Amino acid sequence: MKQSAPAPARCRTRYLVGLLALLFAAPMLLAWWLQRHPAWLPTGQSQYGRLLHPPPELPDAVLHHAMDGTAARLYGKWTLLQPDGGRCAAACMQMLQQARYVRLISGRHSHHTQQLLLAGGLSGEATRRRLAAQPGLLLYQAPKAAQNALDLLGEKDQGAAGDTLPAAALYLVDPRGQVVLAYTAEASVGAIREDLQRLLRYNRSLE
Repeated sequence: MKQSAPAPARCRTRYLVGLLALLFAAPMLLAWWLQRHPAWLPTGQSQYGRLLHPPPELPDAVLHHAMDGTAARLYGKWTLLQPDGGRCAAACMQMLQQARYVRLISGRHSHHTQQLLLAGGLSGEATRRRLAAQPGLLLYQAPKAAQNALDLLGEKDQGAAGDTLPAAALYLVDPRGQVVLAYTAEASVGAIREDLQRLLRYNRSLE
């Protein structure tokens, strides 16, 4: 009959297994804690965009490519989301170009990102043609759902004590639909890219 391992040996084995489990789980636990308590982030890791805390959550949605109408999903990638009333005038087109450059200079991480124009409806054929010329641009045009999302962002993107804040021209949305950062029209391509790169590196600890 095979004898069982001595009690001290069994205790050591359990201790080692528990220690290994803790080591593997530590990055995820730390990321979870920092996401819910951003004030604990080191000052050297401050972001350029305005942090939305708690982050508003957008529901998953079917998106369509502006060029050919093929479908995509909101969830699963980091999204550069741009709200617009539907006409996408000069300032809107300029921000679209900036967001596109952010993706282009993200290099090997670009396939983890996507660019979305959130509009309740597009006004006019000329607007549709301009947007169709934007490579990689996704559209979300469901009027009621898009307006609900715009209302949600408008409600959540406020100062801590009712402060008057500049209107956001671009939002950064994580792969689970949480809107984490907001940018004004004056935000530079380099600043947005640096935030995105930092978040992509941070996200690898959750995968």
